[in-house]
Amino acid sequence: MADEARAQALTELHARAQQELTGKALKRLEAAWRRVRVHDPYSVAQFLRQAEDVLAAAYAKSGRASADYYQAHRRALLGETLYESAEAAYAEARRVASRTATTESRRLSVQARRHINYLRTQGIPEADIQRLAGSRLLGQASRMVMSGGRDALAYYINNDPKVLGYQRRASVACCAFCAMLASRPNLYKTARSAGADGGRGFGRAFKAGNRTADAAPWHNGCRCVAVPVYSKKQRAPRNSPKFAEMWRRGEIEMRTSANGTAYPMFKQIGE
Repeated sequence: MADEARAQALTELHARAQQELTGKALKRLEAAWRRVRVHDPYSVAQFLRQAEDVLAAAYAKSGRASADYYQAHRRALLGETLYESAEAAYAEARRVASRTATTESRRLSVQARRHINYLRTQGIPEADIQRLAGSRLLGQASRMVMSGGRDALAYYINNDPKVLGYQRRASVACCAFCAMLASRPNLYKTARSAGADGGRGFGRAFKAGNRTADAAPWHNGCRCVAVPVYSKKQRAPRNSPKFAEMWRRGEIEMRTSANGTAYPMFKQIGE
């Protein structure tokens, strides 16, 4: 018999654990970044080497935590796990991954250097470069840490024959885009639409036979997680009913930018 309450509690614990793991990594990077002299290439390189180590370790921990979550969540709803152990689950996900913690952290280093050089060519003062580059780097770092868990979760969901789809668990403090996705009552049927796969613009993360999980766009700083769904009667993630009600009342609405791009926004009081 499915234990919906336990499954939902596990999802909340999982989301909190991922946030805490990300927060610890960002705290270390933020403290180190304050000591960087952006005009000094050696100082920047020294920071990025440290960042690679911090992010590689956090990425691996995030993936391992997702293996624990998937096994426990599946047991709560189906009475059985997908693998013999969480260790076996994580080893399998890492075996088929085409990207690794090391390659992703190095990619972030390349992007950071390019961004700093770009800001310098725009004639931006060093103090502002420090602030702007640091803000972007920390946002990218948060996405990378979360990608460790998302990559593993994507693999399990894509290769679990009993999974029907996905639901998105978003925090109460999420952005309008994430709230809109979390409000939708329908199940997500693909890794791209569910956002079950970490990374952005990195191509395919996993391949198992003819089944693949495409890279989906998670924005920098996004703390959402994808929840596997095994039954159409499965209880929605904790905050989804609230967002669904906000959408129904028009408190989340679609707007159009000057270039014609549609995007969701929280309706402001008094509008």
